[in-house]
Amino acid sequence: MKTFLKKAKRGFTITELVIVVVVIAVLMVILLPTLMDSVNEDKQDTAIIQGRNEWTFYSASADLPEIGEQNYLSEVTVDGTTMYFWIITGTFVEIPQSEKPESINVTLDGDSAPTALSVTDTQVNTGNGYQPAYDNVKIYALSQE
Repeated sequence: MKTFLKKAKRGFTITELVIVVVVIAVLMVILLPTLMDSVNEDKQDTAIIQGRNEWTFYSASADLPEIGEQNYLSEVTVDGTTMYFWIITGTFVEIPQSEKPESINVTLDGDSAPTALSVTDTQVNTGNGYQPAYDNVKIYALSQE
């Protein structure tokens, strides 16, 4: 007597496919925010590096007033995201702001009272033969109120 074995069907059932799709969807929901945070941190790090470098090149090549007499605001755009950094008494402050600030209160040169500095629209890292290191970085002068 011969026994005939049926060939097993190859393939996946609809239930197995749905389970795989659900598992992949759950993993994406978990990993996507982490990935976006990493991308945002990379943008911020790039903005800090480019802003600091532009400031270093500008301050080395420009005839600047004495440190403390002039303060600046650096505007850096990386992949469509704009961040702003203060440059107070020649020091690049690595804390970005996402919206253009109007003013800041700081204590300069040991003064006991805070000094209000207003943001001007005067971009200083252009003209007078200066070639910007980065086209996406603008440095604005601050005026004392």
